[in-house]
Formats: sequence, C-alpha cells, structure tokens
Amino acid sequence: MQVGDVVRVKRNQFFPADLLLMHSTGENGVCFVETKNLDGESNLKMKVATKELNRIYRDEDSIRNLQGIVGCEVPNN
Repeated sequence: MQVGDVVRVKRNQFFPADLLLMHSTGENGVCFVETKNLDGESNLKMKVATKELNRIYRDEDSIRNLQGIVGCEVPNN
C-alpha cells in the first residue's frame, strides 16, 4: 500500500491503523475497530465516516473519481 491508495476492508479483516474511513455500511457510517494489536485493549472503538463522505462515496465508481486533500497531525507516541 502507498499513500493515496483506496483500501476496501471487510468484516473481521486486519488492516493498517492509519486509514481514513470514507464509507461504512453500518448505520450512519459507523463501524467498530479492535485495536488490540496496537494498544492491547480488546474493547471495540467506534469510528464514524463523515456524513458527506459516507453519502457521496457509496460504490467503487464514485470513489475512483475522488479528488481532494487530507490534512492530519504528524505521528505521535
């Protein structure tokens, strides 16, 4: 994977921690992520796609045409 790649994650799959959630089939764009391998916590953490992204990007064709800039913090401990 490289920066800018679009990754489709299905239920119970492992994936890198630093992904941007663009769409979820869960109600209101919600999904739950287990971070046990990162922080040792086994409880699920709720993640939510923004309403705009979840509404606009519902299929592979709409995501293929995605253009934009993502701003984020620098890595931290």
